[in-house]
Amino acid sequence: MLAITSVRQRAPTVPRDLHNGRVHPSPTAGHRAPGSRPSTSYGFVLLAVTLAISDFTIADAVIPSLVRDLGLSVADLGLAFTAYFAAAAAFMVLFGRLGDVLGRRFVLLVSTALFIAGSVLSGIAWDLPSFFAGRVLSGLALAATLPNGLGVLNTLFAQRGPQRERAFGLWAAAIGLAAVIGPLVGGAAAATAISWRWAFFGSALLGVLAAVGIATTLAENPRKRLADIDVWGALLLAASAGSLALAVDLGGGGYDDQVRTAVGLFGVTIAAVAAFAAVQRRRIRRRRETIAPPHLFRYRSFRLATFSSAFMSIGDTGFQLALPLVLGFVLGVGQLGVGVVLACYGAGAVLSGPAAAALARRLDDRTVARYALAALPLLLLGLIALLSWETPLAAVGAVLVAYGVAWGVAYARLVNISYYEVPEQDSAVAGGVQSALRLLAGALGAGILTAVFSGVAGRSALDAAVPSHSRLTPSADTSALATALSTGAQATIAVAAAITAVALIIALRLPEQPTVRS
Repeated sequence: MLAITSVRQRAPTVPRDLHNGRVHPSPTAGHRAPGSRPSTSYGFVLLAVTLAISDFTIADAVIPSLVRDLGLSVADLGLAFTAYFAAAAAFMVLFGRLGDVLGRRFVLLVSTALFIAGSVLSGIAWDLPSFFAGRVLSGLALAATLPNGLGVLNTLFAQRGPQRERAFGLWAAAIGLAAVIGPLVGGAAAATAISWRWAFFGSALLGVLAAVGIATTLAENPRKRLADIDVWGALLLAASAGSLALAVDLGGGGYDDQVRTAVGLFGVTIAAVAAFAAVQRRRIRRRRETIAPPHLFRYRSFRLATFSSAFMSIGDTGFQLALPLVLGFVLGVGQLGVGVVLACYGAGAVLSGPAAAALARRLDDRTVARYALAALPLLLLGLIALLSWETPLAAVGAVLVAYGVAWGVAYARLVNISYYEVPEQDSAVAGGVQSALRLLAGALGAGILTAVFSGVAGRSALDAAVPSHSRLTPSADTSALATALSTGAQATIAVAAAITAVALIIALRLPEQPTVRS
């Protein structure tokens, strides 16, 4: 439980705006509803965040039921899930800016409405278009929830100290909890007479609870003038991020028509980025507000922490892509067993909350982040050694728990560091920028690592089928396939470890914690 400090007891924070060199009081520090506690307000925000993230993992867990009941193909499901990520990536920065302009509580309430609508529509879906629409609404909800949740965190717990450290640890823990409960709830509903549809309906009911809690306990931050919002910049940025997310996803499909579509989408991305840059330069010359404040990346702490966490996202996809295949086809683990093993990663992330807070009391953010980032590639390399027939599942689970703890600690510290110099009035858009980059980096990593896995596993399987191996028995053929999958998984995780090491290299340049919070 977060420690409580009343509004009257808190000294006003004095953030430093390094963009213009002035020191000014924060207009929103500790903003919450009269009589409410910051832990109560933040708890409802965390509920909204957990629901928004677990929504995708629930859908992922009920894929067999979706195929059976809705008559969907694998390509149909791929399209629906890609639309979810594209919608989230495309509109995350826009929703962050709208939160800073219109009010973060208002946008969070909009996000919960989108989430409820998306969950209900996904639950009552009767065909591909209806399920597709539900996924798009859920993606928009995620795009609105993450940046404004981070903005509220940065505002409610503006002062450095145990409260703020605990709040960032709980943020990482909420993400880990979503990774755990999504597959378990979805899988349990699909495997029983309850029906997979009630996994979505139950989420919608909890979404109503989150909306009521946010509306009654969280006060609104001061609003800005809406007239000068960068509409063209918002549209071009959405087109850039959305087309890039679609291109990366389709490009990894391996089919000629998908590759051609992906190439065309990359062209759209390049054109949209060029147009976006031109619009932003023109607005800056005219001293008008931009959709993504250019000064954000002038802040060294924001720039380095954001890029480091993005490389973390690329590395994360390595074991999440390869491990289920090895568990299922090499180690012979059933579907429920695979889900339980993978849930160990989320369980570790949940444990990272108190771990991050405890470490922050003894070491500075930069040191904690570096130690945690150093552990990630080492744990991935350790996981490679476990990908064999004789591996006990408990050992794999233990490594995943440790990885989840290290991931959560590193993520919590990097997000905290990223806000060192960000003016509080830009809190939500800063959260949108870093969350969008992490999402796009994860999609790019999935494309890269899918190609690595397919290439290495395919080559290994081909080598097993050459004439010199013509004496292989059917059982040996099965063994050769298992070997090919293991080889591909090991190569994939090794590349993921190398990419994660880049996150550590970037973190070595992180600045020291300033004495005055920005």
